[in-house]
Amino acid sequence: MKISFCFTHKNRLKLKTKSGILPLFMNCLSTLNNCLEAIDFKDYEIIISSWDNEKDFKKLINFTSSIFKNNQVKLFRSESEKNFTRGGGRNKSLEMASGEIIAFIDADMLFVRPNVILKGLECTDRNLSYFPICFTLNKDGTGKWRPTGLGNCFVKKDILKKIRWKEKRTWGQEDDWFYESISKTSKVYRDNCPGWYHQWHPPTDSGDY
Repeated sequence: MKISFCFTHKNRLKLKTKSGILPLFMNCLSTLNNCLEAIDFKDYEIIISSWDNEKDFKKLINFTSSIFKNNQVKLFRSESEKNFTRGGGRNKSLEMASGEIIAFIDADMLFVRPNVILKGLECTDRNLSYFPICFTLNKDGTGKWRPTGLGNCFVKKDILKKIRWKEKRTWGQEDDWFYESISKTSKVYRDNCPGWYHQWHPPTDSGDY
């Protein structure tokens, strides 16, 4: 089955911090590509709903075209950066998706091993919705499993016919609402997924994901 990897993005291709530049989304996309190549999985597409300014959007286009084939990437840019909503971006990505499996992925994740993709395929084949538990990294390289994170998932597109993300301009509870909606429609599977990481970054008030 084809997987549509759906992202909402704003200003995280290279995130400026007091400690230097964090290439969060570059890391995410590069490691995703590496894992897809490692398991020789070709039936996928990358869909990115962008709230970047015009200059950063061009950088995003150049970067994605350098690691993915052009016909595997769909990029579209919101006309207004001020109207950013993570859930709204995910809904737009879903509208553009042609895959039977929808993978909603945060822009600050790392695909260190392909386990999460393989498990997503396995679960959806069994009509389960997969919400993997990631290992979240601290600034010093330590970390812990984070079962509270519900922002990443692999779900059959058929399940999403009547389910959409809440479109809030400020961060808060979108993941919980979405998870609860999916749980009422589909059986959900969760586990600690080796090689599935959340990158460290300083907290932001803008909700840029």
